[in-house]
Amino acid sequence: MTTDQVLDMARRLMAEVDLTASTVTDGEILKAVYDARDIFELQRLTDFADLVVGTDQGEPTTYGIIPDPTLEQGALLAHKAAVDLLRATYLGRVSRGELGTSWTSGLEGESTIQAQKAYKGAIDDIEAQLIGLILVKRSPTAGYRIQ
Repeated sequence: MTTDQVLDMARRLMAEVDLTASTVTDGEILKAVYDARDIFELQRLTDFADLVVGTDQGEPTTYGIIPDPTLEQGALLAHKAAVDLLRATYLGRVSRGELGTSWTSGLEGESTIQAQKAYKGAIDDIEAQLIGLILVKRSPTAGYRIQ
């Protein structure tokens, strides 16, 4: 995968939960990818120590993920970055009171508590996908076909 593909995957995952994810810059996603790479290295997932994530757009030779990550690495990095960015957005909305109140307009009533639960549930779904990918990565039979 290229850096652009990892960024696109993270953006698509975030857009499934929050349409305002399109306002997240490449630099913000790359910073989340940088943190995700460190977390995966600390968890001793193989092959992440070789990846370098550059977040400075002023340095084109070190900007992005170098070398290009494998499909597996890219998917893990994109999922982790999306979860982290969405959780930060979610917590910000809760603390600002955007989620957790209720209102009525005409004949319709809406509880943003329901929206809060749906938002959190969608983030949890992406995190469950991430955990599944990590479990597959850690499996001793990963990459083998069982007949």
